[in-house]
Amino acid sequence: MYLSEEQIIKVIIEYVMDKRYTQAILIEGEWGSGKTFFVKGKLFTELKDHIGTKTEYKQSIIYTSLYGIENLQQVMKEIYASLMESFLDDKIGQGKGEAIGKGINFMSKLVSAGLGHFNIDKEDLPNITELKKLKNAVLIFDDLERCNISVNQIFGFINNLVEHNDIKVIIVANQDEIGNMKLTEDLAQKYAIVLNKNLCLQTGNDKKEGNNGSQEQNQDKPISKDELIKYTEKLFSNDILYKKIKEKLIGVTIHYHSDFRNVYKSVLKEYIKDNDVNKYLFTKRNLVLNIFESKEHYNIRTLIFAIMAFEKIDILIKEIKFEQKYIDEQRENILKYCMTLAIHLKLGKKPYSWKDGTVKSGNISIDDDYLFGEHIFGYKFVDDYLLYRSFNCEEIKNLLIHIMEDRKEEDQYKKFQNSLSYNSLVAWWELEDDEIRDKLTYILKELEEKNIILYTLKV
Repeated sequence: MYLSEEQIIKVIIEYVMDKRYTQAILIEGEWGSGKTFFVKGKLFTELKDHIGTKTEYKQSIIYTSLYGIENLQQVMKEIYASLMESFLDDKIGQGKGEAIGKGINFMSKLVSAGLGHFNIDKEDLPNITELKKLKNAVLIFDDLERCNISVNQIFGFINNLVEHNDIKVIIVANQDEIGNMKLTEDLAQKYAIVLNKNLCLQTGNDKKEGNNGSQEQNQDKPISKDELIKYTEKLFSNDILYKKIKEKLIGVTIHYHSDFRNVYKSVLKEYIKDNDVNKYLFTKRNLVLNIFESKEHYNIRTLIFAIMAFEKIDILIKEIKFEQKYIDEQRENILKYCMTLAIHLKLGKKPYSWKDGTVKSGNISIDDDYLFGEHIFGYKFVDDYLLYRSFNCEEIKNLLIHIMEDRKEEDQYKKFQNSLSYNSLVAWWELEDDEIRDKLTYILKELEEKNIILYTLKV
């Protein structure tokens, strides 16, 4: 069961405000599910509104990403930098503290000179040693599974904050990956151990499957690549260790699953800077969301990747002077292709092969399966931008103008064809004899006036 974002916020505020909770809280979800977007946006704002002015420091809600962190000293530095941001925001204005806070090393001799410009006394700064005394503070640790510290170390550090210093801790992570943090280290040696014939890694299920043959035959049987990976994960994964430590540290686990439709507007506001493009993408929200839902792909990062690419293209389209009807048609086709291709690429699939250099647009099978694959109107320049960031403005404009000119000619031809009287006899068997006679008279008249050439089919 998944809680709504409002329900998650309510649970976390209750946790933060209740002194009886002496464990951390875990917000877990898949990569790209929107956890960080939610935490840094809606959750952070709500926490500041509810408790941001009731703590020892005015804004002692500290967000820290553990991505790539190598040791606990780095963690302390990151916490201090975030604390500096809050302190400086309060002193010199909201939003101004981030750049300064991130740039200041608390051991730097330049601190006094830099802060003097803002009339801030160095003695007023929060001290790094005071972190252990931050009663009522809220620390948010994101990307736990991406840090390079062992599970035992980082959880021991967090447990010390929670249990012995009364600091509230919110952990944000992909729980499925936490146990595999160190799995890829020294992989060759780990494979060598797994391949050792004296080591028996068969589970009960494995043995049952192999009952048809003798044990000796099974031992001599070559191990497959998939089995090698499976047994390596089984032997060296920290998953069991993580589960044991988690029982002591984590009090509440919240499974986060973003509501794509609710988060869509927030994503546009955060990432699309052009007002016209923002409005257009909002009006086309059902088209965009239906594409993601049809592919069961609910990855916020893919959505951001796709709409930012479309924004760049759409800004260029606004420079083209042509009939609005045809511009709108191209905008929608490009939007569809941007979303579809972005999902295709993020799933690790190969892009369409534009083999002929002269063909730069048209109906394609994105899976290179012309019989059963998905067909869509594609544009080579979209592939070039999403894959290589190649963007030739003049070439793109010329291509789109050429496509629109062809479309206009097609429409004019269809309009002319539909205006001819002979089309009124398509279902002649449904007409009365007098009606048929009248329509034939009009057709003969058109032939005389417009000099239309009749072609007879020889049977």
